[in-house]
Amino acid sequence: QLKPLSAAPCTRTPADYLPDNAKLAAKLRVSAADFSTALGMNARYQEWEPRFLQLCRSSILTVFKHLGWRPKAGESFTLPALLKRTKVQPAHERFVHRLLTLLEPEGWLQSEPSAEAPAWTVTAKPAALNRDKLWQDLVFHFPAFHPELMLLDRSTDGLADVLRGKSDAAAVLTVNMLEHFEAASVFTRVYNHVIGEAVTAALAQVPEGRRVRILEIGAGTGGVAASVLPRLP
Repeated sequence: QLKPLSAAPCTRTPADYLPDNAKLAAKLRVSAADFSTALGMNARYQEWEPRFLQLCRSSILTVFKHLGWRPKAGESFTLPALLKRTKVQPAHERFVHRLLTLLEPEGWLQSEPSAEAPAWTVTAKPAALNRDKLWQDLVFHFPAFHPELMLLDRSTDGLADVLRGKSDAAAVLTVNMLEHFEAASVFTRVYNHVIGEAVTAALAQVPEGRRVRILEIGAGTGGVAASVLPRLP
């Protein structure tokens, strides 16, 4: 049986030892840049990004192919019509919309802003790209980005069934794969480092004898916790 809490007033000590947010943010930006440089990420990312985006667009076309849609030059369509044609669940409408906008920079898909519903015209046939070869080339030339490439490859293969409601997204990405991504990805390593630095700064001026309570760290894969826990008193 539930019982009411004591009516005695609860005294809360203000966390006035915490650093100023603006100053902390400026410090963390410098820390993130320095850590990225130490990982050799900055220069390599400039080379990697355009090739990775090309692979992403090829992967999006593969997903639509799995859904039964092959864009043809001159074809016009609305987003609701495409969802109905490919049997994609309405809950994924915004996601499919984002996939289509990612294809626009290639120049063969043009949005029609005057339409009542989101609409596009296929202005040219998409270039035929070998997704497997693109993926293999990126793995060979940019091994540091292997976790991102593995995640993209697995997501591409299972995304059509997820969009149609035939499988759950959690079944496509295994816990081991997410843990590998959290631990090895250069991006998450930078973010987790910055979070750890923020916790260090927050605890630097904790008054002696003051108890620190942490409600939650991360989302279950252990990446953030691995960066934060060693910094706790």
